[in-house]
Amino acid sequence: MMGLMEDVMPPPIVKLKRELGGERIEVDLSQGVPFFSPPKEALEALFKEDLHALSRYTPDEGLPSLREAVAEKLRSENGIHAAEGEVMITPGANYAFFIALSATVRRGGRVALLAPYYFNHLMAVQILGGVPHIVPWGGGRLNLEGVEEALDKGAEAVVLVNPSNPTGLTFTRQEVKALLELTEQRGAYLLSDETYEHFTFSGRKHTSPAALSGGNGVVSIFSMSKSFGMGGWRVGYLHYPQGIEGDLLKAQDTVGICSPNPSQRLAEILLREHSPHYPRSMVPKLERSLEGFTRALDRVGVRWVGGEGAFYLLVKCPPGVTGWEAAKELARRWGVLTVPGEPFGAGGYLRVSFGNLPPERSAAAADRLGEALEELYGSFEGKGLKYTEG
Repeated sequence: MMGLMEDVMPPPIVKLKRELGGERIEVDLSQGVPFFSPPKEALEALFKEDLHALSRYTPDEGLPSLREAVAEKLRSENGIHAAEGEVMITPGANYAFFIALSATVRRGGRVALLAPYYFNHLMAVQILGGVPHIVPWGGGRLNLEGVEEALDKGAEAVVLVNPSNPTGLTFTRQEVKALLELTEQRGAYLLSDETYEHFTFSGRKHTSPAALSGGNGVVSIFSMSKSFGMGGWRVGYLHYPQGIEGDLLKAQDTVGICSPNPSQRLAEILLREHSPHYPRSMVPKLERSLEGFTRALDRVGVRWVGGEGAFYLLVKCPPGVTGWEAAKELARRWGVLTVPGEPFGAGGYLRVSFGNLPPERSAAAADRLGEALEELYGSFEGKGLKYTEG
């Protein structure tokens, strides 16, 4: 007997770890988990709260005081003209995307995903009965022609992840504006996942589409997990246009009701007292880790994409080798865990997360990855194959 999940792909990191079984992993570069945690002062402030009050549900939309703190942050940091009534607190950004999709796209509606895409976004489209329209990789930049084609074919929403998971690219203000103009002209929603908003490198700047549009037709999704290292606390939030709040609440009340009360209080403390300086203080540390990995890859002649934002690099596999094959070889022979590119729509690549290790440990991990890839490439012809998309 088959259920609703029959045609939904399995979570790839879970799948890979299960297939590897008892393999000993010494360097884990798979999941996008920040190496840092919330600041000690914020946690200490939370633990002084009334524990009885923290045990209660909050309103579905989130604590009013947190919603106001989020609105203030969106206005001051993102340039979005947000009011408390346009903000909803969710149990994480993945959850925020899921309910945003449920409120904006009809069953059977087409959703444009820009390859390489975030695999959980594809899974959400599949679970909700949408039709994924994969926009081909644009050679490192936004494929606006591909988006236009998707809209011509009736896409009801376009999904943007900026900075990008899995590529580590950060799209420019001009690219974001051009994409926004396309969706506005066609009356489609733009679902903007800005999970890695604070983490840009090499002079790149993050742009929120809703700041360019006044928010009409844009649903903006944000994460406390990455910015403040609180993934286990499960807090995300979204800013949405008028007209969809009722549908968002239907999904929120049915599936999650609300983000955990203590988590919301911690999020409020962080936004009011530690934003944006705390996440920004992590950028130099992440850049040091990034530089270590790119040096190691360049030293052995392996091609890579990214280095502009988020926690990721996409690394090219040897010619004719799939990401799944390369990931399993690296894990079994060298104890290095990466993620295949195929679940992201980037066949023949590996996603490497440099964000889960502190700088003092990342240098050794980078060298280990470089040595492993050098040996892996040495087994095949065409080492240092020039980067091509796909």
